[in-house]
Amino acid sequence: MRRSVKILCVLGLAALIAAPLMARAVAEQRPISDFLAVQLNTVESWCTQADVSPSRCVAFDAFGKRAEYFGFDLGTSFAGNVKVRELPDGTAHVSVLLRTTNALCWGGQWDDSLGRYVDAFGYNGTLVSEGNPPSLGDGLTKLEFTMPSPDAPLPNYRQLMYIGDPDYPLLSASAEISCKGVLRSGSGYPDGTPGAAHIAQVFLLQQWYKQELCPAGDCWPAEVVNFRATGAR
Repeated sequence: MRRSVKILCVLGLAALIAAPLMARAVAEQRPISDFLAVQLNTVESWCTQADVSPSRCVAFDAFGKRAEYFGFDLGTSFAGNVKVRELPDGTAHVSVLLRTTNALCWGGQWDDSLGRYVDAFGYNGTLVSEGNPPSLGDGLTKLEFTMPSPDAPLPNYRQLMYIGDPDYPLLSASAEISCKGVLRSGSGYPDGTPGAAHIAQVFLLQQWYKQELCPAGDCWPAEVVNFRATGAR
């Protein structure tokens, strides 16, 4: 009997010790509003690979900040979550999943004859504020990064994608976006032609400081931006 009691006591003590360790291994789930709250007036900007001709780029108001700035009521909505998991060294691994619906979307295409990008899809916020129709899209954005600790402030998108903040190393990012609206003359179609834009992007590690870790030295295994007409054929 005494031996059984000792075994139970040891097991109980082990369980008490293991409990906080298990708790640390479980990811804390936070609302996506925590991530949206720290965003600046920034849009997601995605382009084709450097060797693709003609080069195309699309801007997508994934965080709704551009619409908020101009006072647009586009019916933009958000869903998703932020998962934070403490790592053995005290830092935290963070996964952001963001679904954006009915967000402003516009894009351009490189024109060799002019030596610059020209409008190819939709209208930016300034042009929409002047009375042009908004082109809207739905998107799924995924981000993975680490931060100094589980209770550290969440970073904004600019820190992750454009600055390369060493306190918030980006591990991966992906986006799938589909927009509907009008094509512009820069697309090769007449201005106002009903059209669509589709974006598929996969990003693995920031190449400017971790290029040696990217597959075959390419941190962007997928960079697709397409414009197409959607009217009657």
